[in-house]
Amino acid sequence: MADQGQAEYRKILRERFLAAETETRSDETLLELLLTFAVIRIDTKPLAQKLIKIFGSLSQVLSAAPADLNKIKGLGQASVTLLKMVNFIRSGIESPEKMRPPVKRAVATQQKLFEDPTDHELSKHQTPASSPVNATQRKLQVSNGYLLEFDQLARILHYLLEHRNARKISRKVLQEDTGLADRQVESLISMGSAMGLIKPRLQVLTPTGRLIAEHDIFFEKKGTLEWCHYVGAGSCRNLIWFEIFNRLLHETSPMMQEEWNERIRRDLSGQYSK
Repeated sequence: MADQGQAEYRKILRERFLAAETETRSDETLLELLLTFAVIRIDTKPLAQKLIKIFGSLSQVLSAAPADLNKIKGLGQASVTLLKMVNFIRSGIESPEKMRPPVKRAVATQQKLFEDPTDHELSKHQTPASSPVNATQRKLQVSNGYLLEFDQLARILHYLLEHRNARKISRKVLQEDTGLADRQVESLISMGSAMGLIKPRLQVLTPTGRLIAEHDIFFEKKGTLEWCHYVGAGSCRNLIWFEIFNRLLHETSPMMQEEWNERIRRDLSGQYSK
């Protein structure tokens, strides 16, 4: 009867997760569910609670050294292997050789999609202006107040497509060719960069930007919009975009713009200048 009850409970855990219930997204519940695939018939909730208490978070549990995980009573070889495999997959590592410590370089490395650098790269009281050169600088603004007009962005993309072999194109040239104001061009390039279409500082198309410029320059296909949103919300540099779609929408009920502003200002208080 105990085994049957545990099996039913695990089934409910899986169903709630697949139904995207908010409560199933906590570190503890996610770890509890993950452990059920390696720990047979035993309630994994106490073990998940112990691991979170010891290591601090789900992310730290997954990235913990196998030797440290093996010290935890209740974790066997199957459990440790599962945790390390999930960490391997989420890190985007292609081969075991890449699990070796990376060589330190003076230049910044590009953040992975949906990776948040605030826990390990930016100090709580560090402003973008005072950040070291190799720290990820999060952008409070993407468009300087301009709304995204796809027909205007299409004019930018069309020019960049015609000059696809150029290594760098100046904003002044884009302004003269498109007839847009300098700040409009600046904002459109910033938005295009945020969506992964334009290489910042070079003003040339990325491979994705070239595909869209060639096949859907006016952004009329749903897949195009979904991809651009996915990239925009997936980059930690786009601070507001990232925070709203990866945190606030999962933690709060729907709010009006004024309430979003108040919540974001409160959450970021002390981290940035007024």
